[in-house]
Amino acid sequence: MLNRAGVRSLRDLADADGPQLTRDLGLIGQIMDVGDWIVFARKACERPTRQPDVVP
Repeated sequence: MLNRAGVRSLRDLADADGPQLTRDLGLIGQIMDVGDWIVFARKACERPTRQPDVVP
């Protein structure tokens, strides 16, 4: 499913847009926490994680 969504490597996953990947994965994207996958991939690729937007 990740291949069909354009994710062919850990680096692709690290660069992925979370909400878009969730949509691309359909039901699996709704069930699984794709954001956790992306955080893992960014750490594995030594990419800084983006801080969540803070709501005052």
